[in-house]
Amino acid sequence: MNMTSLKGQDRVVNLLRNYVKSGKIPHAYLFLGPEGVGKSSTAKFFAKLLNCQSDSQEACGRCAACKKIEDNIHPDVRWIGVDESSSIKIAHIRGLEKEIYLKPYEAKRKVFIIPDAQFLTEEAANCLLKTLEEPPGSSIIILTSVSLQLVFKTISSRCQRILFSTIDSHRLDSILQKDYNVDSKTGSYLASFFEGRIGRAIAKSENKSILDEKNDIIDSFLSGNMKEGVFSSRYREKDNIKEDLNIIISWLRDIILLKAGVTQENIVHADRVRDLQELKDKFSTKELTSVIDSVLDIYGLLDKNLKEQIFLEYLKEKLWKK
Repeated sequence: MNMTSLKGQDRVVNLLRNYVKSGKIPHAYLFLGPEGVGKSSTAKFFAKLLNCQSDSQEACGRCAACKKIEDNIHPDVRWIGVDESSSIKIAHIRGLEKEIYLKPYEAKRKVFIIPDAQFLTEEAANCLLKTLEEPPGSSIIILTSVSLQLVFKTISSRCQRILFSTIDSHRLDSILQKDYNVDSKTGSYLASFFEGRIGRAIAKSENKSILDEKNDIIDSFLSGNMKEGVFSSRYREKDNIKEDLNIIISWLRDIILLKAGVTQENIVHADRVRDLQELKDKFSTKELTSVIDSVLDIYGLLDKNLKEQIFLEYLKEKLWKK
């Protein structure tokens, strides 16, 4: 694991290190924070820290245990509920129950990681509750979630809660440029657009055409050629919709910010500041806010499985005409 993916979470990493050094290790954790801030990367790091074969009380990243954990092939470090289903079902947790009370094959401690614990069904949560109440001493359970309120209270109350936060966008920009060889324009965009969520920014930094793609989306929106342009092809993949709408929202918000006198260093689309400056005098803040509200309305339609043609017509009607 590249340790830069944990940068910005120094407080969390030091807390986990102190647990291991003291020997007083809680049996269950709930990692809480926005999507893309490094919760899963930190869970993997903690599994290494607990099972590293070196004598340094650190995760060396080089021993057999660390390498297996990094490659997701360690027999004693299991990811639960990570499949194509939209929920974590009781069958997932029963599988955990079968393994958690067995002795580790080769690790010091078994580690079970349950990402997105907000998707636990009630049956699965009740099943997991029994394990959390009587955990084996050699096993650790790590749950992650974007929000405490979305996790069953019976589950969260039995876990050590650890809060994750986004990092400063300027620091994230610096990390992207220094550690991932991202150019300054792309680094600035990713850091601002993903609002300090380092995991999302790093993942997207692998796409060398990210700036061209987001600008194609903006141009297609501005021209109204959504049915013929990039919108049409991208909306065949539903996973692209929210991100594209977020690009539109961030574009409109940039115009509002410039109208309010904010400098270009604090906007998302600084690579197109001239276009933004031209637009800021053409629309009132009220008009721009109205369009943003329409975009947010469209979010509510995303789960209705609209056909592509209907969605694009609605998008054009509600947004472009405004």
